[in-house]
Amino acid sequence: MTFYKIILTLIFLLIFSNFTLAGVRWEGKIPPAGKDSAKWHQLIDELLKHQLYYGALAASYRSLMFFEDIITKEKAYKTITILIDRGYPFSTKKLFETGDIDPHLDYELVNAYNLYKAIVNQEKKMNRWAQFFMDKTDKEKYPKYKFFQALEEYGKKNLDVATKMLSELLTGQFKMEQVSFATKIARTLARIYFEQEKYDRALDIYETFLIKQNPVVPTDWLETAWCHYYLKNYDKALGYLYNLESKVASNPVVLEKYILRAAIYMDVCATDSVESLIKEFTTNFGTEINGIIKGKTLTNLNTLRQIYLPKHQEFFQANMTIDRLRKEFPLLSSIDGTLLLLAEYLYKSELAMQTTAIKFYEEDAINAAANELIMLSESLKFLKYGTAREKFNPSNVFKEKDSRMLGEEIENNDFILRWSQAGDFWRDERYKYKGIFKSQCD
Repeated sequence: MTFYKIILTLIFLLIFSNFTLAGVRWEGKIPPAGKDSAKWHQLIDELLKHQLYYGALAASYRSLMFFEDIITKEKAYKTITILIDRGYPFSTKKLFETGDIDPHLDYELVNAYNLYKAIVNQEKKMNRWAQFFMDKTDKEKYPKYKFFQALEEYGKKNLDVATKMLSELLTGQFKMEQVSFATKIARTLARIYFEQEKYDRALDIYETFLIKQNPVVPTDWLETAWCHYYLKNYDKALGYLYNLESKVASNPVVLEKYILRAAIYMDVCATDSVESLIKEFTTNFGTEINGIIKGKTLTNLNTLRQIYLPKHQEFFQANMTIDRLRKEFPLLSSIDGTLLLLAEYLYKSELAMQTTAIKFYEEDAINAAANELIMLSESLKFLKYGTAREKFNPSNVFKEKDSRMLGEEIENNDFILRWSQAGDFWRDERYKYKGIFKSQCD
């Protein structure tokens, strides 16, 4: 495996050398229009106009790699900050390692660029450079700097200080293009309240703001369900978990939803529901689990690539980027025809680079996903007996008792929904799902 990784590293460096070495970068592959920085400016504008955001980010990065002029670099960094504000979900730190500019005219660009450069240098322990860029940031008025301060307090476990700073930020005025930033502030505040066991306060933020955003973030449903769980609102917790069975939450796979359902069923001694949960889990992942046990090659078990684990962000980022670029590619026909050849080159070459890059993270990510899947599978098997022990004494452990089948429903009881969700539903209906059950811990 070590030899395999060395070969991949050499291939990866060779591919990237086509874009970084001055004597090679213009050879062969790049269309003539790609040598003109003005064409890249136009392409970035077209991609933003048609909301092809992953392509716009790739075009900005290429501009930083291909050109040395300040106008192009400022255009690229301006685009990157716009995409961050519009909700790009991954780290962009590496993009701020590429080139140096000294913007003056655009307030947002001046402060965002210097703040991000300061953070990058701070993480590299280059404290003098970090301070140099931080001193160029408006520390009195710039909201993102104050958010950064709040995150530092959060990291130091000064939770009361962090909540005060975040609450003050949320009282400010936000423009439409700052909705994603406001959402990050609110989500951070909700998570701190959750960590402080102030579940009602956290729940208020989720239900009045976060889960009503568009596009929806499926993990917000999960975090809302955890709040309801700790508040003993088991029916509402199950209702929110039901949302994770919809198409919008189909990828990536979040195994935590099974953990929360299991915790609820154990709390109410619902042995029949645990059986249903195990059957569902086996239906969804039985092929992968059997393959892992029998020693099959993990890379042939495609579902493992879809299991989200926070510690493997690089793999998830590359995987998501490939998926979004493929979805955006057919939409390139909507952009200016004179830029189409350059746009097609950008997408094809970026897909090739990301497909190579993902191989560096794939082995570790898939191994971790396989381990997580096996551990959860075994835990669910033991859960069945643990739940039964909670409910019964040894003399009548398998004695049936009166219980209702677990399902989900709209609040007015017009119809009941089974756990497997075949279609999609209106957002206002989603807020009303509840699990129908009663405690069996007699």
